[in-house]
Amino acid sequence: MPTSAASDGRDLRGAPLEEEVLRALRVDATTGLSAAEAAERLRQHGPNEIAERRPHPAREFLKKFWGLSAWMLELIIGMSWALGRYADSVIVSALLVVNAVVSLVQERRASGWSGGAHRRVAAWR
Repeated sequence: MPTSAASDGRDLRGAPLEEEVLRALRVDATTGLSAAEAAERLRQHGPNEIAERRPHPAREFLKKFWGLSAWMLELIIGMSWALGRYADSVIVSALLVVNAVVSLVQERRASGWSGGAHRRVAAWR
């Protein structure tokens, strides 16, 4: 990590120097914020966290039909239908939909578990 400063008060990566950041935030690096100042900034700006955005479930479900494996199965469905093999087409369609549903359920469970773990870690702070 480069520590030498460029002539414009920035480090070699173009980021502001630590002193500039501390001055802009009105913070003393040795003592930090007072409890009153921290409470005021919390009231004014809210907690220091990233809002979690979850995509719509329908969009997530439809994304399961976009990709190489799904495209191959969709091609098989189309070719089976064109050749008059309707039963094969229906079976492959059912497999494609079941795969999408199972995948979506597993991802939702995994994200729910990671969200719970995130909340438990946040509670320890």
